[in-house]
Amino acid sequence: MATLAKAAKPPKADYEILVTLKRDHEVVPHIPAILKLGKTVHYRSRTGEVEIKFPKGSPYEYPDGRQKKTVTSNELLKLKRKGIFMGRCYIKMPDGEEYGWGPGYLASGGNHDVQ
Repeated sequence: MATLAKAAKPPKADYEILVTLKRDHEVVPHIPAILKLGKTVHYRSRTGEVEIKFPKGSPYEYPDGRQKKTVTSNELLKLKRKGIFMGRCYIKMPDGEEYGWGPGYLASGGNHDVQ
């Protein structure tokens, strides 16, 4: 009789950042005032999949050192760069509808202050 091995739990992030969808369809990330370099981040939402875009620089990198300018709630990320990075936030709903940063929704995002 075969035995079942216990599945390893995925590692927990140092920062679990909740991204919420307001009634006016603004997407709000609840980012700590200061994020510490080298710590891990996971974005999550109770309503859909999160996507964050960093058009002018990112605190995250690919393994080859290039800046990772788009991240999702499907990733555990490590803060690799110091600075203040503006993230534009989006939530994609299970039905395919997407809400987030754009004309009329410029507040759908937030600064990531990495020190």
